[in-house]
Amino acid sequence: MMQTSNAAFHPMEADHSLYLGPGRVVAVTPAKLKIAVTEQCEWAQLALGYPYRARIGDTVLAIAQNGSWYVIGVLSGNGDTVLSVPGDLKLSAPRGRIDLVAAKGMRLRSPRLVIHTDAMSVIAKSIQETFEYAARTIKDAFDLRAGWIRTTVDRDFRVRADRIVQRAQDEVKLDGRKIHLG
Repeated sequence: MMQTSNAAFHPMEADHSLYLGPGRVVAVTPAKLKIAVTEQCEWAQLALGYPYRARIGDTVLAIAQNGSWYVIGVLSGNGDTVLSVPGDLKLSAPRGRIDLVAAKGMRLRSPRLVIHTDAMSVIAKSIQETFEYAARTIKDAFDLRAGWIRTTVDRDFRVRADRIVQRAQDEVKLDGRKIHLG
């Protein structure tokens, strides 16, 4: 599907035998971009070192010689960069760390996600989790500190332990149709 624009762009005079300069994207096809340079439009091959999907209105760096046009850079763009590989993908920083930064949010989508680490910290203003089934196994201790806790369970709520100690500085309320002790 081809997108088009009638916007003209006049960066500088181009010599058809040799050109290096900006161009405005006016049409996008899967294989080529139509760019406006001076007073004409030219079809150019995308020749970037990364998988950029140009959009109409992007300003690109174009190079041409003897009528062959190539886009070799993006000067100002709003398109997506999509990294797609046919097999496994590994990002590695053997002597450093990897920081992923996004201004508008981040999403992970996968049928399975496994995280292996020695320590993990999650720092957030709020968190919401939704599961169909959840299980957590903690070998040593689980310490929860909260301003207040509310637990709502639709069916049974069971607690099993060798010993249960509950303390309150004020009152303790148990409310139920029947309370069995012992």
